[in-house]
Parts: sequence; C-alpha cells; structure tokens
Amino acid sequence: PLEDGAAEAAVREALESNRVKVAVFDHVTSNTALRLNVRSLAALCRDRGAAVVVDGAHSLGAFDDLDVPALGADYFCGNLH
Repeated sequence: PLEDGAAEAAVREALESNRVKVAVFDHVTSNTALRLNVRSLAALCRDRGAAVVVDGAHSLGAFDDLDVPALGADYFCGNLH
C-alpha cells in the first residue's frame, strides 16, 4: 500500500515540469486492488491545466456509491469485458 499522500506527491512532482497535458489514473489498481484518491489527483491536475482520464474498470465492484461526476475527471472509462 501507498503511504498517505504518496500518490499526490508523485503527481505534484510530475506536474512541476508543466509538460503534462493528460494524466491517466487507475481508480482501483488491478494487481493490488489499491484504491487511489482520484478526486484529489484530478484536482491537482486541473490546477495545472492537465486533463484527467480515470480507468474505472475495477471501480464498479469496489465502491457501493460510485459517483463518477464527483471524481472531477474529464473522462472515465472501463474495458467492458
């Protein structure tokens, strides 16, 4: 598992270059089922003008109350298989 704030710190560091135009995040990772706080990550990216794509393939089974618009992502996708 990630330490609290580790994902946000990594995203902040990546965004410092001002070269990031699109960021893609797993909502729930496939190998460890780690839930990322994509709402927080999306906010960081929006503040720097980067679009956000969330891979929500594993989200439907991991959250009882999935509110896609509240995540703040520009795009939410799944693999549909």
